[in-house]
Amino acid sequence: MKKTIAILLVLVIGMVGVFAADATLNLTTSIDKVNRIAITLGSSYAFPTLSTEEPVVSETVILDHAVTFSTSAVDVGYIHYKTNNPNGVTVSMDGTYLENTEATGETYRIPYQITVAASSKVDGDTAKNLIRLNTESDTTAPIVLFSDDDGTEMFTDSRKIQISGVSGNAESYPAGQYEAIVTFSLTAI
Repeated sequence: MKKTIAILLVLVIGMVGVFAADATLNLTTSIDKVNRIAITLGSSYAFPTLSTEEPVVSETVILDHAVTFSTSAVDVGYIHYKTNNPNGVTVSMDGTYLENTEATGETYRIPYQITVAASSKVDGDTAKNLIRLNTESDTTAPIVLFSDDDGTEMFTDSRKIQISGVSGNAESYPAGQYEAIVTFSLTAI
């Protein structure tokens, strides 16, 4: 009888080990979207490490440049952008005419060209030009500097901005304040 009880105890203890329970550990993390653009005088720029609800941030809103008459390229500044958007982004530039509407209600325009240098980080990239000559052949659509629709890991780029083609001289135009606005946009897809 003792043998039978011992065998039953072994079977009971062995069967207890057949039942198991699982415990689960779920791991998650979050990476903030970073879509930033800045215009600076200097060639280098360190974007601040800010987390924000608003994914598109302009670090520098306005950079003023006093235009001089010169058909040669003159450095204006640099555009910097940084993104990790999973759906991709487009960086573009567009601009108004360099014009004066003060003189007798007529509009007078000074031609100019904005050139943004090619990127060393984008294969096959070339310099891009925004031309405002006061003619029908002017660029009318925004000029795409960079576009990636596949998404990207953190990507930072800087490019030189130059103005050229400001022809004539002060005697060629009526007096007054001539202004143009060139806008650089980073659009998250």
